[in-house]
Amino acid sequence: MKKVIRFFLLICICFLGTSCATSIVVDSAGDQPDIDITDGVCKTANSKCTFRAAIMEANVLDDVSKITFKNVTVINPASPFPNLSASNTHIDGGGVVILDGSLLTDGVPSGLMIQDSSYNIIQGIKIRNFWYGITINSFQGNARYNTVGLLDSDQGDGSKANTIILNMVGVKITGQNASDNSIAGNYIGLKSNGLTQRPNEIGVSISDGAHDNLIGCLSGNGVTEGWNLISGNDDSGIYLSEAHHNHISGNIIGTNISGTAAKQNFDGITLRNGSQNNIIGISTAGTGIQNLISGNERFGIDIFDQNSDHNIIAGNIIGADLSGSGPLGNGWAGIVVQGDFTRIGTNGDGVSDSREMNLISGNGTSGINIGDNSDNVIAGNIVGLDITGSFAIGNSHAGILINGSENLIGTNGDGSHDSAERNVVSGNGYVGIGIAGRFNTIAGNYIGTDITGSVGIGNLEDGIIIENWWDGNLIGTDGDGNADAAESNLISGNGRHGIWLTFEAFENIVAGNIIGADISGTAAIPNCSVVSGDCAGVYLSGNSLRNVVGTNSDGSNDAMEGNLISGNSGSGITLRGYTNFIAGNKIGTDISGTAAIPNRTGIELNADGAGGATNRIGTNGDGTSDFAERNLISGNLSDGIWIRGNENLIAGNYIGTDISGTSNLGNGRYGIVFEDPSTGNEIGGSTEKANLIAFNGRSGIKVFGENTNQNLITFNSIHTNDDLGINLAAQDGLYGVTPNDQGDIDSGPNDLLNFPILSKATSVTGYIAISGEMGNFLPFTSYLIQFFDNDVCDPSGYGEGKTYLGSEQVFSDMYGNALISASFSGFVPAGHSITATSTAYGNTSEFSPCVEVTAGENTFNGEIEENPCDRFHREDMEIVTFDSRPESGAFSLYVKNPEPYPTEGPTGTWEYKAVLGEFPSSLTSILDFDDRIYFDFAIPENYLNTQQTLKVFSNYCFPPFYTINVSILTNGPTSPGAVATPEGCHTGLAERDCIAKGGTYNEGVCSCPRTSP
Repeated sequence: MKKVIRFFLLICICFLGTSCATSIVVDSAGDQPDIDITDGVCKTANSKCTFRAAIMEANVLDDVSKITFKNVTVINPASPFPNLSASNTHIDGGGVVILDGSLLTDGVPSGLMIQDSSYNIIQGIKIRNFWYGITINSFQGNARYNTVGLLDSDQGDGSKANTIILNMVGVKITGQNASDNSIAGNYIGLKSNGLTQRPNEIGVSISDGAHDNLIGCLSGNGVTEGWNLISGNDDSGIYLSEAHHNHISGNIIGTNISGTAAKQNFDGITLRNGSQNNIIGISTAGTGIQNLISGNERFGIDIFDQNSDHNIIAGNIIGADLSGSGPLGNGWAGIVVQGDFTRIGTNGDGVSDSREMNLISGNGTSGINIGDNSDNVIAGNIVGLDITGSFAIGNSHAGILINGSENLIGTNGDGSHDSAERNVVSGNGYVGIGIAGRFNTIAGNYIGTDITGSVGIGNLEDGIIIENWWDGNLIGTDGDGNADAAESNLISGNGRHGIWLTFEAFENIVAGNIIGADISGTAAIPNCSVVSGDCAGVYLSGNSLRNVVGTNSDGSNDAMEGNLISGNSGSGITLRGYTNFIAGNKIGTDISGTAAIPNRTGIELNADGAGGATNRIGTNGDGTSDFAERNLISGNLSDGIWIRGNENLIAGNYIGTDISGTSNLGNGRYGIVFEDPSTGNEIGGSTEKANLIAFNGRSGIKVFGENTNQNLITFNSIHTNDDLGINLAAQDGLYGVTPNDQGDIDSGPNDLLNFPILSKATSVTGYIAISGEMGNFLPFTSYLIQFFDNDVCDPSGYGEGKTYLGSEQVFSDMYGNALISASFSGFVPAGHSITATSTAYGNTSEFSPCVEVTAGENTFNGEIEENPCDRFHREDMEIVTFDSRPESGAFSLYVKNPEPYPTEGPTGTWEYKAVLGEFPSSLTSILDFDDRIYFDFAIPENYLNTQQTLKVFSNYCFPPFYTINVSILTNGPTSPGAVATPEGCHTGLAERDCIAKGGTYNEGVCSCPRTSP
């Protein structure tokens, strides 16, 4: 009889080529144990097979066991079930069996515990009200290759799914030798209708060294094909603690079964306590499928601690619905990372790169939040848009927030699959990317546009923001010559600034980006699309320091480091900080530099009580990469550069022209305008730092308002502007020339410095000679007079300054008078117009009236003869002193030439002047006899007993002067080998005075005795 019962209850089914499986059929919902585990029969005292007895029996069998159920639904154990210690046991509840632990005391072990056993399968059971619904535990042995839910062969069979609800932990895998287990196709936290919440505290827990387990499936679509539905749990849907190399793939976490409505866990997935090298989504090898991680109360994914590092999050939908077309946000951030070396998105290796893209949109705060951590990579994701990248499903706050250092957002620029590493970060409710850390790199992303880079879908405020005090971040290319173009960010369409470097952000670099235009660089996608007031493509706040916008001028691929900053509804760049550098950019043009894509203003340098000083716009003129440092600032609706600030340098730029410097691409108003307060700024400063300022709608440069002094404007090319080349005005609305005043005592912009008056410009083959005067200027003042050639005179008659010819240092006498006489090599055609500016005490004047160039010839009295300049440039000139009164600071002298001085030039009288040290002679220069020129000087007392240089100038010769070294003694100046005269004796004395001074008087001329000193 015993053998007969065994035959019916334990059926051994053997197939050719397979092993035998012992079938155990549970036919009682009772809880009695097996009465004899040695007899091979599942039988309680009531001759029934309970689930408890079935486990006891399976644990002692040597072969494969399959436990099924007949006419059993709910089993309520009075005490914990035995651990399943045997391997190769298959428990199949057919989708109707319920294990209910409500009769057990809290804190007792699992509903089902697989301990130190492998290759077990648990399917079709509803497990509820236990401390742990199912546990896979490697306590003293291996717990491997166990399956909770569907096998690959079970896809489409809904009866194989487990429903695991109302437990403290739904499924727990624990222990260092718990590996290669699979949890697939289960309902964990929801009833099997996929709608009704029945929360576990935690859905799935992997801990204590468990590794290489699979939560979900590697293929399929939906729960019936292996996806877990892990939703509605009070804490984390999936919780990893000290777990590594596990794979979470093909799960719905936080929504209903259709992925259309939230059924929130507190957090979707949590990794903590050193959980490393886990994969959420698609692996490096391309295995796995997406997870839907949406609708959770707090975070979609939370990597909780710094030691939880080297994890991968790839190919998931986080915050959108299952279709990726609508919002289904996690309540806080989509992803929070507190660990290092996390990869979010693709690795750009060419294997499944597009599948590794995460869609991170619709979340309640940020899409991604990286803590104070380093070496994390965010690449190839869509953050804030739908799955097609075509319309906004914005995260409510930032797209990406970085609070750590040395993280990478976008491409690594290695030249391999860099475009696949692009993030599209658009449509978010605050900023696209926020940085509060050091040495992070943002490269190759689209920020504020659709996935094509041709349509604006802006982040509500800024594209990128670098928060207070943080330094060393790189936005754009590193200029290393490797994939520099791929490292360019497209930052356009955002509601406020494209990039904002906030208070005291320092030593950050913005290089090689497109900011305000589309990806082709030919059409506008404006930043400042919502906020158009104090708004810019790039905004540097007060006290921002030593940041670089454009090239770093290191000589390595500098041309690739310039930004295209065009099309913004505010200014291209607003600068309020100190010692920042703006170099090598196109601001207001298209990518070719030949057409306009206007900003409102090119650059606004605005102190406003918070900086705006010692910045450089353009080149430093050091001979290294000067050309690459040039900004092209053209085509803007208002001003090219608007300045309210001090001690800034504007050098080497093209302002109002195209990239060639020849065609009209003018700014709508001024090329450069200075407004109160603006002091000590320098525009140009040397030939290496000269700006080209042309074709602008009003003045080339305007300085207006109070406190706008000492703005140096030198060496520049300024031409073809609609108003004056340089306009000094008391207020913005005043136009036209400010006339010179007597003594130059007026005040205003650049002290309303008087401009010089030119009288003649003569072009002779090989050089041009220019003369003029300064009358009633500041006394005893050194003036830099700069001369410019123009094709035609400005309609105002006061000219501009197209081509710089050269400079002349001129010194006014005690009356503020000085002669101007200059000669420069080079050919200037007759009919051109010459203008000049004066500069003193750091102020530069408006341009002088034009003087037309006339043609001259190298002739003397109409006959070709030896060059008369040969008689002017002599090394044996002598000084003859007379009427010397050093104690009063006055003396007169002759400069004696061994040959007659020239008197008649090619087009008029030869003119002479002299400068002793820094002081010019009076306007009087008398040619006395034919070999002497008479000069009067007034010098300060501190010139006595000093060595000075006497320069004698001519208006025709080039160079236009010769030099004599002079010793100024108490009896007057002398030179080596000079001829001295008695004190007070000179040729102009009357006869009585001449004889009294020791001279002889003959025919109206006093001859003074001469001796060598």
